[in-house]
Amino acid sequence: MLKLPDKIKNDLHVHSFRSRCGQHDYFVLYQQAKRKRMSSIAVTDHGLDLGGMATPSTFLEYERTPAKMEGVRVFRGIEANLRIDGTTDVQEKYEKQLDIILLGIHATRDNNPKFQYLSPEDRTLLLPTGESETYYTALLHRAIAQNSIDVITHPPLAKFPINMDAIVEACKEKGVAIELNNSIYANKRKNDPKKHREMIDAINKYVPRIVISSDAHCYMEIGELGAVKRILKEYPIEADVELVNRTLKSTEAFVKERKELRQAA
Repeated sequence: MLKLPDKIKNDLHVHSFRSRCGQHDYFVLYQQAKRKRMSSIAVTDHGLDLGGMATPSTFLEYERTPAKMEGVRVFRGIEANLRIDGTTDVQEKYEKQLDIILLGIHATRDNNPKFQYLSPEDRTLLLPTGESETYYTALLHRAIAQNSIDVITHPPLAKFPINMDAIVEACKEKGVAIELNNSIYANKRKNDPKKHREMIDAINKYVPRIVISSDAHCYMEIGELGAVKRILKEYPIEADVELVNRTLKSTEAFVKERKELRQAA
C-alpha cells in the first residue's frame, strides 16, 4: 500500500503569473518553498495553447535561474497542452533544456480565444471539449508514445473522459508518472470521482510511477496534499508503487533519467 508522506517536500507542479492563472512571480514561490522547508519545486507554467507565456524570454529567464534559490532546488518545467493531432505545444527547440515536462488535457480552444503567441497553423490544433472518451484516449495515448513527456497531470477530469486502463498501462510502459493532483481533488466541480476510482484500479493493476503534486496557483497552495490524503483514505492505492517525488534524491533521479532520455532522442 502507498504510504503517504506528511507533506510534499518536492512539488513538481507549481504555476507562476506566467501561466496567467497563477498569482505570483518566481521569487515569491521560492520564498514560500523555503518557509515550508521544502527540498525542491518545479515551476511548470502553462504552454502557449492555454495562453501561458512559454515565450523565448521566459526560457532565457529559465537559463539564468540558478539550480538553487533560497536554498530550494529549482527545476525548470512546463505543463504542456495536448493537441488534436496527439502532439503538444512544447516547441522542440526547448524540450531538451527543460528539466521536466508535464502534459495535461486542457480546454485550449475555449480558453485561449485571443490565440496569443500562436501561429495560424497552431490555432487549428487547439483541443475542444465535448468529445468522446475514445477521442481523448487516442490522442493522449499517441502523445505518451511519441512525445517527450514525464508526467501526465490530473487524469480524472470531468470534462475530458479517458480510458484509465489504456493510459495507465501506456505510462507504465514508457516510464511516465501519473499525477495525483491536490488542486483537482479539492475542486469537486473538476474532479470525476468515478474516473478517479478507475484510475486507482488501473494503478493497482499496472503499478506505474506516480507523483503527488499541489498544482499550486497561489503561494499558500505549494506543497499541500490534504485533498489527496482525503481521497486516498476513501479509495487507497494498494499496490507497491514508486512515488518518484518522495525524497529529493528520488526526485532528482527521476528528473535526470527523463531529461537524459529527451536529450538522447
